[in-house]
Amino acid sequence: MAVTAQRWGASTLLVLFGVVCGFVVAEGAARLALDSPQGYALYSKERNEAHASLAKLVSDPRLGHRLEPDAPGHDARGFRNEASVEITDVVAIGDSQTWGVNVRREESWPAVLAKISYLNVYSMALGGWGPPQYEELAHDATGLGPKAILVGLYFGNDIFDSCSAIYSAKGPHKYRRRDRDLSPALMELQSRLASADDQGRGTVVREQVERMGTVAKLWQRVAGRSLILQILMVRGWLPGIPSVDELYEAGDKAWALEHPNAAAAYANGKVSTVMTYGYRGVALDRENLCIQEGIRITRAVLASLRKLGESARVRVGVVLIPTKESIYAAADEALLPHASKEFVELVRHEAEIKEELQEWCKRLTMVCIDAADRLVAAARNGAILYKADSDGHPVAEGYRQIAYAGQDALLTMGVLRAR
Repeated sequence: MAVTAQRWGASTLLVLFGVVCGFVVAEGAARLALDSPQGYALYSKERNEAHASLAKLVSDPRLGHRLEPDAPGHDARGFRNEASVEITDVVAIGDSQTWGVNVRREESWPAVLAKISYLNVYSMALGGWGPPQYEELAHDATGLGPKAILVGLYFGNDIFDSCSAIYSAKGPHKYRRRDRDLSPALMELQSRLASADDQGRGTVVREQVERMGTVAKLWQRVAGRSLILQILMVRGWLPGIPSVDELYEAGDKAWALEHPNAAAAYANGKVSTVMTYGYRGVALDRENLCIQEGIRITRAVLASLRKLGESARVRVGVVLIPTKESIYAAADEALLPHASKEFVELVRHEAEIKEELQEWCKRLTMVCIDAADRLVAAARNGAILYKADSDGHPVAEGYRQIAYAGQDALLTMGVLRAR
């Protein structure tokens, strides 16, 4: 009996071992050939570490903040590249929209631009940076001997960041005005941004997670790391559990219903997202002196970049990155007539500021390509460009369209030749 029990135990272990090995092999094959179901996301070790590193910023006297050299997922200079380089064809400068929030490094628009242009593209970007930092980075970029420097100017916060960076910093700055105090206008914006932010969604998500129970939360954690389990759940072959993305989407929609002056859920076909026009509208409020100052500083930075390009013999261009809200307002003609006053004002202010900067680029004879053209066209074709929650950063397809706008800029600048 003892021998039989031992054989049975050994056989059971072999069967379990075989099942585990088979599952591991199937998981690896699935990850190579299949994508995660919509609403789910498999985070690789590199992507996890890259996002975690953003919480470990260090102060910098020139840039305000930056990442330490060799931060996880970053190169020896602290930028999100596979490796540091001494020379490159193109340098892409920007904030989180250029860094590539929501996607792997190879799906960020600078990395995609490298693939489609067959040029070496080096990314110098980080969330929280704005035009004043772009100017500093451009001086560093010239040391890499590029043919071109592309600046990703995001309308969602770069105008506000221009004012905030200059008037929040300690000590004098060449762009700071001495004939008026901008502190009250900046404090007003910061207060309005705090009240318009969608922090309420976090409470909704936490409440939903607590209601799920211990077993459900454990199942969610396990399923979040397995593509096989995700596919089986979506097809109904295993007990389903909401993904973290789905919980945040539900939280955002609930928050939007309670705050119609700040946000609204949008759905059109397969496209679903949450607009946060209250928050974006504050950051583009032309009536505020700080935003007016941000426009002035942005214009000054563009002029400085133009001069830098001439002196360093480097072509400098700009890729204008629109807000999610303005993209869908242009792509869906039925949206604005029924939108709130805050939504309409955001779209109007963004269009006015964009037109002003485009005219300024013409005066500087500087290439400024509007990524909205490609993003709007993709949205009209039903492409999913953003997550279903309130996040204003694109997903892979959105970044791909921005990369093509970058290619358009390089073609216009003469760095690329049309094939």
